Amino acid sequence: MTRRRKSHRAGDQRRSRFDGIHRARARSRRDRRGEYHRRISAVMTPAYLAADNPRGQSGHGGDDARWTHARSLIADAIDRRGTFLDIGCASGYLMESIQRWCAEKGVAIEPYGLDIAPELADLAKSRLPHWAHRIFTGNALGWRPPMRFNFVRTCMYVPRRRRRIYSRTC
Repeated sequence: MTRRRKSHRAGDQRRSRFDGIHRARARSRRDRRGEYHRRISAVMTPAYLAADNPRGQSGHGGDDARWTHARSLIADAIDRRGTFLDIGCASGYLMESIQRWCAEKGVAIEPYGLDIAPELADLAKSRLPHWAHRIFTGNALGWRPPMRFNFVRTCMYVPRRRRRIYSRTC
């Protein structure tokens, strides 16, 4: 099999693995009773845990170069030392990457993580035992942060209409 076919087939597998996430998001758009998060977590958690590397366990299907290209822009926006909260931290790989990328440019960041799935938060704690006390389990919708954070990253884990609220409370 040619390299291109293998790459194409791997892309198809990644897409099919995450198709369920997109379907769950679509079904839950109008849901206001917390079903959104339960549905997303029920699909994401097994898909992330099935991955064989920290990037995949954070929902990224590409190699390290693609990860860096896609995620290092977050570190580019961090212009001073402080705390960083990753809502939906999964394996904690973004926390780890942000800390490293910011250190490379001379900015000290203390990363924290929050995940709705206990299995993913436990994975992050086992991967990053030195930060285990900084990794929390909970739904950001009702979670009471232990402190204010200088920088907060969230994505599809928070319904679009509620993202502004999260940025004010964190």
